[in-house]
Amino acid sequence: MNTQECLDLVGVGFGPAGLAIAIYLTETNPKSLRHVEFVEAQDTFCWHSGMLIPSAKMQISFLKDFATLRDPKSSFTFLNYLFENQKLVPFINLSTFLPYRVEYEDYMRWCASRVKPKINYGQKCNKVVPILENGSLTGFRVHSYSKEGESQDKAARNIALSVGGEPSFPKCLQNLRSSSRSILHSSEYMYSLEHIDDRLSGCGSVAVIGSGQSAAEIFMDLLKRFPNVKVDLIIRGYALRPSDDSPFVNEIFDPESTTVFYNQDQKTRDYLIESLRSTNYSVVRPHLIDEIYEHLYQQKLPGEANRGRVLNLSEVSGARLAGDDVTLSLKSIESSDEHRYNVVVCATGYDRVTAVRHLLRGCEAFYDLETLPVTRTYQLTPRKEANVAPGVGIWLLGCNESTHGLSDSLLSVLAITGKDVVEDIADHNM
Repeated sequence: MNTQECLDLVGVGFGPAGLAIAIYLTETNPKSLRHVEFVEAQDTFCWHSGMLIPSAKMQISFLKDFATLRDPKSSFTFLNYLFENQKLVPFINLSTFLPYRVEYEDYMRWCASRVKPKINYGQKCNKVVPILENGSLTGFRVHSYSKEGESQDKAARNIALSVGGEPSFPKCLQNLRSSSRSILHSSEYMYSLEHIDDRLSGCGSVAVIGSGQSAAEIFMDLLKRFPNVKVDLIIRGYALRPSDDSPFVNEIFDPESTTVFYNQDQKTRDYLIESLRSTNYSVVRPHLIDEIYEHLYQQKLPGEANRGRVLNLSEVSGARLAGDDVTLSLKSIESSDEHRYNVVVCATGYDRVTAVRHLLRGCEAFYDLETLPVTRTYQLTPRKEANVAPGVGIWLLGCNESTHGLSDSLLSVLAITGKDVVEDIADHNM
């Protein structure tokens, strides 16, 4: 491999995890990582742009930004963003630790505009293939392409993969999605509003599937945004459950907890994840639960229309297209019914592993893509028999919940994660 054409590191994906790496590289400029680039499918930096619902706030403190936990004096802190944008004093007057979500994305964009590594936007990676010399893995070639179909190849000794999650759908809807624009995922909600409006024509009905924060936010936003539309929130449980962000439980998101969690055996890790699911999965912020309940109560008042419903203990057991509409089969403990909707929005989470396996499919001879074993510092461990040259490796971010805990795909510890990954790769390259 021509070392003059080989980068020290290519980051595949430039979302929050990639940004955390780029920020730490910008601040430390390690000698062994001078030649770094990122490839990103989006045309500009975006973070959950489909869920930037007006007035929606963050669920973590702004102090868990991209720098404060490792260096409060960094110029990349959220407080410095506020200061540089003449908003520090007004934000202080709000007396809150929770910024608006749209503002936090703007903070991320601000950070992204200030990092030193080159970001190749509009380039979607479709595969990472090994570079071999005499049977030894000496690097990787990252293949990507633009929307216009123009391909691009980059060779690198190291890869940091942070491609985010692929939207998940109930199985019965997954197969219909390619045939209907009426089946949406929560991740595309905000930029599908015009299409939703066209489908509803001022009235009609929408189903929101899911029992977490995104589902609850979309349910309320639809009721407010479309005053003549009926909206059903379909949940499997008996009731919407409140998220637990009490201080003792919140310690699971402390940076030190990642190491404690990683050092456990897998049975203990699985137990911890299950016992603490109420911090992140299928739960809703208490104030939003109160807002939903109050709205449903107001529907009982004289002159009010009964537009919103929470269909509890209901599971989507089947679906079929009815013209442009979607008919859902709902199974509950009491009965099985069919409901026809103009639009179905699935707030049913993400698959964070399949895309990683797909991108690395050409590297299977060197890495176990079934289990994806990683070190504490996120390096993918080669197979025992693999011949991997020194200073060559793959780092995985955002798909290691089973080994690194509930914070792995969240923003809470990214300031530390970026530091851990950069320092590990830099040491690896020495």
